[in-house]
Amino acid sequence: MRISVIILTYNSEKYLRHLFKSLRAQTAFHDLEIIVVDNNSNDHTVAFLEEQTGIQIIKNKENKGFAEANNQGFEMSTGKFVLCLNHDVIMDEDYIERLADFLSRHSECAAVAGKVLKWDFENDKKTDQVDTLGFKIFKSHKVIDQSELVFEENGKAEVFGINAAAGLYRKEALEKVKMISGFYFDPDYGSYKEDVDLAYRLLHAGCKSYVSSTVTAYHDRWETGTQSKQAKPTLDSRNKRNPLVNIMSYQNHLTTLYKNEFASNLFWFYPYIFVFELQKFFYFLFLEPQTLKGLGKFINNLSLTQKKRRAILEKTEIKPKDISRWYH
Repeated sequence: MRISVIILTYNSEKYLRHLFKSLRAQTAFHDLEIIVVDNNSNDHTVAFLEEQTGIQIIKNKENKGFAEANNQGFEMSTGKFVLCLNHDVIMDEDYIERLADFLSRHSECAAVAGKVLKWDFENDKKTDQVDTLGFKIFKSHKVIDQSELVFEENGKAEVFGINAAAGLYRKEALEKVKMISGFYFDPDYGSYKEDVDLAYRLLHAGCKSYVSSTVTAYHDRWETGTQSKQAKPTLDSRNKRNPLVNIMSYQNHLTTLYKNEFASNLFWFYPYIFVFELQKFFYFLFLEPQTLKGLGKFINNLSLTQKKRRAILEKTEIKPKDISRWYH
């Protein structure tokens, strides 16, 4: 069974030796179709890739961002299943094989990931600290990478959606999502929140997502995501970000909410949403005013987002409760 692996690189040289060592150690390695999309790296990333055998390389002349670059890989892929794999991830040797087996045995499942723990890259140390066990969504519509999850006896747990750092997707489900909305990942997102948006759209397509505790990957996330319920992130973590990242993240959060959510859910949970968004607004106003540009960008693109919303909701296969059941 053919499994496509999509790897996005941008100045990824320091990670690639570890990444490819992990890939070549996979028990399913001989079934893998490896597609690397490089976003115009200016280090030795491309030189390293050109030394590798048995891979396909797409060399972009500009940085197309996470969403559009991964879409290039999706378009080229021929596997029944497609693994989105960040450049800063290493895996258990049976990670891909076990997840592919999971999808084969669960026809209702469109996306699955293993436990993703943090990788201390600088010390080359695998930790037991959770990076992500899938997405958790609150009544306020804040979405986080959850660090706790109750698994069934067979080691599986259904989740709202999975993080795309090391997630295996059923290609047929991705094509169904594309048929409904016109794209795999939304190319207008650039980077950030695109996997949350995809999680919503997989739900609208009548699909399910799971996390399996039977396998583990390790992720050296360059910035630590918040895993608290509070609207206000730590100043330290946000100050480490490029301001453009904060702007894009805020814009994409608002776009995801408006594009995918049922009007009835927005109405019934409006008090939670309003309080959360108001807290964020004043936080940005006084401590991060440049991030409010994301609100302006969201408003400027509202007509386009409205068209996408209409396309999704006209063809949805679910009811509002199928999303609201995930609210915490």
